[in-house]
Amino acid sequence: MVGDELDSIQPYSISMARYQNNHNLMSEIFVALPTSTIDVPKHYYEEMNRESLESTISGLSEQVAESKEQHKQQLDRAQKGREEFSELMKMLRENNADEVKRVVKERFDMEFVDNPYSTVERVPIDKVETVESPVYKQL
Repeated sequence: MVGDELDSIQPYSISMARYQNNHNLMSEIFVALPTSTIDVPKHYYEEMNRESLESTISGLSEQVAESKEQHKQQLDRAQKGREEFSELMKMLRENNADEVKRVVKERFDMEFVDNPYSTVERVPIDKVETVESPVYKQL
C-alpha cells in the first residue's frame, strides 16, 4: 500500500471523529448542571481575618516610618558632609592650605603628606608580626 494512513480513511469518518471530539469538549463547558454543584476554590483573602490584616498593615506602617526616619538621618549626614566638603574646597581655592590641613586633622584624624608616594607607615597584614617580612601594606 502506497501513501499514509489518511489515504485509507474516508473524509466522512474524519469529519465525524472531529465532530464528536468537539462535541465532547463543548459539553464540558456548557454542561447543564446547577452552579451549586461546582466547587469553586476559595480566594486567598477569604481565609484571612480582619485583625490579622490590620496587624500586618500596622507593622508595615511602622517599618515604613522607621525607614523614612533613617533616610532622613542619612540625608542630613550627607548634606552636612557636602557642606563641609564645599567649605574645605572653598578654603583650598582661597589658598588656606594650612587651615584645611588643620580641619582635616581635627575632623578625620588624617594628615596631609607632601609626597604621596613616600612610605608613611608600614602596617603588617595577614597576622605577620615583623616589619622585615616581605608582606606589608604601604599607606
